[in-house]
Amino acid sequence: FSLGISRTKSQCVPISSALWRMRATSVPPCVGVLVGCHRTAPRSRAVSTRRGVSSSATSSPEVDALGAWITGRGGDVSKTKVGHGDRGRGLFAKRDIKSGEVVVRVPIACALSDSTRRTPPYPDAPWAVRLAHALLRERENDDHAKYANTLPTETVGFANACVATDDVVVGDLVADEHALDELGRYRLLLQSSHAAVKEKHSFQDWRWAMSLVHSRTFRVREPRAVSKDGGENNNKTTTTTRRLLVPYVDLLNHDSRADSVSCQWDVVWDDSGTGGGDFMVTACRDIKKNAEIVASYGERDDRHFFLFFGFLPKPNPHNRVTLFRGLEDAAWWYENLCGDADDTQEAWKGARHKAVQKVQEETRNTDPEVETELKNDPSQRTCVHAENEEAAALRVGVDACVDTRLLRLFELLSGDCDVAIAACRVRARELLQTLGDAEARVSENESETVFEDDVAVSLASEYRARRRALLEGIA
Repeated sequence: FSLGISRTKSQCVPISSALWRMRATSVPPCVGVLVGCHRTAPRSRAVSTRRGVSSSATSSPEVDALGAWITGRGGDVSKTKVGHGDRGRGLFAKRDIKSGEVVVRVPIACALSDSTRRTPPYPDAPWAVRLAHALLRERENDDHAKYANTLPTETVGFANACVATDDVVVGDLVADEHALDELGRYRLLLQSSHAAVKEKHSFQDWRWAMSLVHSRTFRVREPRAVSKDGGENNNKTTTTTRRLLVPYVDLLNHDSRADSVSCQWDVVWDDSGTGGGDFMVTACRDIKKNAEIVASYGERDDRHFFLFFGFLPKPNPHNRVTLFRGLEDAAWWYENLCGDADDTQEAWKGARHKAVQKVQEETRNTDPEVETELKNDPSQRTCVHAENEEAAALRVGVDACVDTRLLRLFELLSGDCDVAIAACRVRARELLQTLGDAEARVSENESETVFEDDVAVSLASEYRARRRALLEGIA
């Protein structure tokens, strides 16, 4: 087995006999390189397991009215129709569509945006709060009511299920500390933001709106002309992140397999500098008449789909399980695993620092535009921090692919590639044990308690099973 990495014995720390015993275990030859990723309510309501809608929102008059409204404002949905397939309700081709053809065109004026041009419910409100606020405000508008009539009436995703409010129960149901962290942040945002809008919107309506903006939003880059002092003019053009709820387009269903995706989307901005333009969906392969038009919601692992979309893609080649939060976390774990004497602590401290710094230098990938955007739009800070946290996590994915940063770190600390791989296997076994303990408690609770939301419980069970399968691939 070879990762193509030179061994640096001079930077090693002596490892304990326990770790040498690990080296004697067999090493799976399939451990390899991790492929990166990209894109982007009330207790009485059940969580939805699909992006589909309730029966009250699927009538053709409502969808037809939405299409007519978009067409009347300069858009075009004539090549598509709404129907039902294996993925639930979605968009289908009315005729044969050639690769490169525009499938749907929706004016940006028809979309709802988190733009700072709109008054936020409170200063520096994050994008989700601004967009949820816009959705609730505009659904009473005669025009956007046509869009609201086609939206789900139930909340979407495990994060909005009734069982997700019970800390004891949800801890074992999810059995993933990183998903629980994200769930906790979402619940805090949901509760704190509602406090700012409670005079206008009930918690039931607010959670509904927040669940939709977390499951139906498109992230785009909007060009903006700025001057050196930050004022707007035509001296320089930069971009800023915007989130959009796009009527009709959000009927597209998802597939995680690249060879099953038949369209892609983009925004063609006009030259007005006021955020105008068209949201374009273009065929990326030939689409036969009556075939479903399928998009990608992004190369995400199961966690986001589970928490916010209410379904798990089958299959999901981008699924991954977090082994460590980051390099420092992994380095500390490795030191504790080796269990050397106290008199080696200073040596370990220096070795950890050097190894982490070395891996960071080898893999550093900074984006100066992100820092500029944070300066110009502080409301994006929460999202950027979450993305940075996700990028720092060290994971195992499909086909036993382990993040090379983790393997490199363990190799620097041990001086041996095989030992690095063996350490990853030990970590996987630890997580499997934790997962097994949680599942045993869930089984015990199920025999004693009738869960209010069995759909959410079933979804959580599938989520745990898919995590287990990835961990077993390297254990």
